[in-house]
Amino acid sequence: MQKTSIDGEWTLVKLRDRPLAKGTHPADLHINRSEMSIHGSGGCNKYFGKIENLTEDQILFGRIGATRMACMDEHVEDEYLLMLDLVRAYKLSGEQLALMDDRGHTLAVMARKIEDKSAPNPRIYDMWSATHIEGEEIQAEGRPTLEINLSEMRVGGNNGCNHYMGEIKEITGKKLILGTLAGTMMLCPDMTLANAYDKAIDRVRSYQIEGLTLRLYDEGHTEVLRYKKAENP
Repeated sequence: MQKTSIDGEWTLVKLRDRPLAKGTHPADLHINRSEMSIHGSGGCNKYFGKIENLTEDQILFGRIGATRMACMDEHVEDEYLLMLDLVRAYKLSGEQLALMDDRGHTLAVMARKIEDKSAPNPRIYDMWSATHIEGEEIQAEGRPTLEINLSEMRVGGNNGCNHYMGEIKEITGKKLILGTLAGTMMLCPDMTLANAYDKAIDRVRSYQIEGLTLRLYDEGHTEVLRYKKAENP
């Protein structure tokens, strides 16, 4: 039986036995065995480095460099990058990678990113009305909306206050990557819903349709938005 390779892209799902908190930008790791190098995102900044030693169960990273952008969203970058300095071993189990210290203690668990080349689900081409943000049901009136146009590769809608629009950069049967969204700049008496929606839709990386429900997920496959099919006017 062919052994699973450590080569490829991995997404952080646990850090020191703790699942990532809701709303956290997950870190990722790209391992290139042939070039003995790594790179990825800490959840905010890009990082890069060399692999000094790599065997069937041991791995040692060299000094890691990173960009220094200031980010406002929740992330675990500092702890994640410190963790990489402690890694001395690893274990592959199916599509999961455990990174361990020199005593065999698990420091992090990562899941393999699997490339998806399937065609977009045609049912996503519709009008949707938001029902949940970050798992919390929307109680306010004037719920946000989302219109997905596959023929023009565009999205549009209302965030509960302002209209927005933008491009679809990539879409498959599971993946959904949006470009930068532009919108009107009207100030409403309460911007709580609009701000929460804007923050959530910016993190969308994949989707799933079940019946008349559309769920949008972030990089770590945590649900950030849920919609129901909008009723025809």
